[in-house]
This record gives sequence, C-alpha cells and structure tokens, in this order.
Amino acid sequence: MWMRCLKIRKKSIAFIFVGFCASLLFYLMLLRLAELIISRSRSSELSHSKRSHRKTIQNSNVVVAHYIGSGNLFGNVSIEALNRNDFSPINGEGDDGKPVIIPAKDVLRMQQKFQINRFNLMASDRMALNRTLPDVRKKKCIDKKYPLDLPTTSIIIVFHNEAWSVLMRTVWSVINRSPKNLLKEILLVDDASDREFLKNSLDAYVGKLPVKTIVLRQSVREGLVAARLLGAKHATGDDVTERQLLRKNLKCHNFEWYLTNIWQNHFFPTKDRFFGKLMLTDVNSEQYYEYLNCLQDFDLLQYDNWPYVIDYFNQRVEQFSRVLKIRNGFCVHKPNTPGVSNVPYGQARLGACGNETHVEDFFVITDDGHIMTNEGICIDAVEKTSIETKSSLIRIVTCAESNRQKWIYDVRTQQIVQGTSNFCLTADESVAKNLEDFGRNAGESFNVTLSKCHESNLQKWILFPFAWKNS
Repeated sequence: MWMRCLKIRKKSIAFIFVGFCASLLFYLMLLRLAELIISRSRSSELSHSKRSHRKTIQNSNVVVAHYIGSGNLFGNVSIEALNRNDFSPINGEGDDGKPVIIPAKDVLRMQQKFQINRFNLMASDRMALNRTLPDVRKKKCIDKKYPLDLPTTSIIIVFHNEAWSVLMRTVWSVINRSPKNLLKEILLVDDASDREFLKNSLDAYVGKLPVKTIVLRQSVREGLVAARLLGAKHATGDDVTERQLLRKNLKCHNFEWYLTNIWQNHFFPTKDRFFGKLMLTDVNSEQYYEYLNCLQDFDLLQYDNWPYVIDYFNQRVEQFSRVLKIRNGFCVHKPNTPGVSNVPYGQARLGACGNETHVEDFFVITDDGHIMTNEGICIDAVEKTSIETKSSLIRIVTCAESNRQKWIYDVRTQQIVQGTSNFCLTADESVAKNLEDFGRNAGESFNVTLSKCHESNLQKWILFPFAWKNS
C-alpha cells in the first residue's frame, strides 16, 4: 500500500515540476517576443529619423531619453511623458516611513517612469506631500531647548527638472518641521528646467503656500554653485545676510583663488585649463574640415605650448561647439567601474561621445600637459623608447610628475603625443571600419593604445572645448 502511495506522490511531483518548467518557458518566450517587437519598433523609428534629419520636431511623442540598463523591455521616454505630472496620492501610502508596494500590474510602467529621474517616481507620486514620519531623534535631542531670539532664515532649494512630488514634498517638509517664527522664506532656484509643470503651474502653486515662497529661474543651466549663489543674492533672512556681511568684512577670496593658490591638484576647469572631450575624427568628414577652419588662426610654432593651446581653444568655445554638432563620433572614456576608493582606475576606452551632461568622456588638460579625469587621476601609458614598436594600453591611474603622463597636442597633425617620445594616442584598428557607419556601432567600445606615431586616421584627434561657466 505504501509503495503505491509513494509512486502516486512521485508522479504528482513530476507533473508539478513539468508544469512549472512549461510556465517558466512560456514566460521567457513572452519576454523575448516583447523585446523583438520593441526592437523592430526602434529600428523603424531610427530609419524614420534618418529620413527626417534636421527637420523641426513638433510631435509630442518624440523620444527625448532612453533607458540604459539591463534588457530592452522598458521603452523610451517621450516629451509628453516628461511633461506629464502624474502625482496622485493614495491615502496612507508611505505614511510613517512605510514602504510603498507597487501592484504587479503596474511594475512595467514603474520601470518606464524610473527612466525620467532615475528613482522610483511612481512610488513618490503615490505618497502625500505632507506624509507623516516617525521622530527618530534621541530623547536628549528632543528635550533640548533653544533660544527664542534666533535669527530668521531663508531656505534655498536648487533643482533642475525635478519630479513635482519630490520637490513639493521637500517644500512641505520645510514648512511643517521649521519653527514658524524663524522661517522667513523659501527660495526655489530653477537651474533652467524645461519640464512644463515646473513653470506656470509651479508659480501658481507656491503662491498659495502658507510661507513666502519665491521661484528664481536661470535662463541657462549653470550648475549647483551658481544656482546657490543666485539664491543667496535674493535671500533676506537674517542668518544669510549676516554671513554675507562677515564674508565681506573678512575679505574672503573666491573659489577660483582657492583652486589656484591652495588646491592646485584639482579636477575643476579654470580659465588656464582645457575642459572638454577628446574625439577621434574621420578625415573624410565635413566635421574634420570645419575643425581645420577653426584652427586657421593658430600659430603652428606654438603647437607644444599648452598655455597658448588652452587659451586658443577657450577663446573659441562657441565656434568649436558648432563643429561638434555636425556629427557625433567616438570619444575617449574613463573606465566605467570605479575602484575601491570610488575613483575610475583602469583601462581607458573609446566609445560614443555623450552630451554635455555625460561626464564619462570629459577631461581637463593642465598647462603642463596632464590629461585628467577625476581629481588626481590621469591618462597614463608605459613610456616607450625610440626603438620599440609594440603598442601598450592607455590607462587611467593616479597623477604623477612623469613624462609618461605629459602629453602634447600637435595641431599640425592632430596627434596626441606622449612627452618627448614619438608615440601617439591611437584608436584600436577595429574602429577604422566603424567611423563612416557610426550609427550602427554607437553602442560599442574599443581599446585606446600608445603606438608609434605615423600617418594614420586612428591617430587623428579633435579637441572639443566646453563652456564651464558664463563669460
């Protein structure tokens, strides 16, 4: 009897296992089918975009961002989605710091919305702006008494294309958790956002808040420091004005003086440094000839004089930027994976150039020829002798006072030469066949090596300067 039961149980387990495997296989097939459908859709979009090149775009469904991650299921972000405010709080969601559970039916849409601000926007939009939170302070902190005659303060909040729910929850957090007699105003500094709900809708909303709230806007994006300074300029709180008066009385130096005189081994761009990208050029392209036109006033006798080179490029940022817009190409990138100290040590790569917010391919060149990425990290290669012929990989390592990390940009040949050697920064040979058909290979990356200087398109580099502050 027990043998018969054992056989029946084994058969049941086998049926369950087979059913599970079949379900899993069916699910994977559905995922693959979805990827194929989206992939074909993207190919069609790419083909259409090539046919309508440089045509003025007015359609609200134009793709403006793309999810970069594992898999291709989550689609693209349109202008319509970017400008839509989906804030719709659900009673009790996120209260007291509890996690928001996204229903299974909304998981795919949650992943799509994640692209916009790179966090779980759907969860944020389901929580109230003034949600309750537990007081996690220690008892001594709660019981501590403060003077009643403290100076008033101005709260400055800087944002750029922030999600509505996150920005307004921050504002309400300040209002609900600040002593009313000390909070004089809230200044929201918009660093050139272009999302529609952060314009008139935001102005109308903050006008009804119980605390004076002002929106200050920059016409062009200038970054965190410039936005904070704009806020400080308009702040009327006692603590801000007192600090400004103290700074004036102490005759404090500005940040640029500090970089020049105190912290010289820094990564920040300054007027005596080149800040921009190193792009491999196609000598048969319109871009290359326009680039040469930009160099027609260059004094070729000064090609190895970095202060002259840097000043020449920095004085013509706008002119060079027009050349960059002609076509995209391959730029030198720092390693993707940071080391244990969160610094990008490793092998330099050649990949598709990013836009002005893509920091992976931005470099600073100092007036002594160091090509730096993050603070204290430089482009490096094993120094060669004149009789050597073997190439070596370009690396990103700690900066040092060595000829192997000092480079010359020879404007006459568009080569980047190491120190006093006759070896040049060289793209991998496999890049040559990809330069003309860039779009097909934009997602690939290639090696960058130090090789004997010679007449080769793989050693032709364009320096593209970027404006790092308003003139």
